[in-house]
Amino acid sequence: MVAPAAEKLLTSEEFERLPDPEGGRTELVDGRVVAAPLAGWAHGVHAGAVAWFVGSFVHAHSIGEVVVSSGYCLKRNPDTVRGPDVSFVAAARMPVSGPPEGYFDGAPTLAVEVISQNNAERDVLVKVGEYLDAGAECVWLVRSSNKTVTVYFAGGEMATLHPGDTLDSSHAGFNVDGFALPIDEIFA
Repeated sequence: MVAPAAEKLLTSEEFERLPDPEGGRTELVDGRVVAAPLAGWAHGVHAGAVAWFVGSFVHAHSIGEVVVSSGYCLKRNPDTVRGPDVSFVAAARMPVSGPPEGYFDGAPTLAVEVISQNNAERDVLVKVGEYLDAGAECVWLVRSSNKTVTVYFAGGEMATLHPGDTLDSSHAGFNVDGFALPIDEIFA
């Protein structure tokens, strides 16, 4: 009897060299490529609103970098690379040599996932845990279905904000007060 061949797990460096997928996006989870279809229009509108508000504040106060759909190597051996819809990395976490050419090694300070109708709740919560386990301070789950944002904090607490509520600096891991993002603005 012949033993089955061992599955070849990819490193983040090997994953980064793969060709771009047609009609979707991929992440690396425990060395395995996981594909998802491209998000719909509303997803992009909501992610864009978050990126604009967060990016404007971060830029105005020079407290770090905001990126969209960029990869973070959250774990090694086997490697996991996730790409939040929007993310913020505090200046203190940025490499002294400048922005990395490849994936960021470690978690963002804030990871934002805009939930689409094709996202399974269990899969999304796994991502939240991965970001927090890798050192993220906050993770936002933006849900178009009920117009809420659930914030998960590194200490294990969480808060769900509804229309009429406002996200502030404490929800984003900012070391500067004054950030204000009304939930209604995300879904306007």
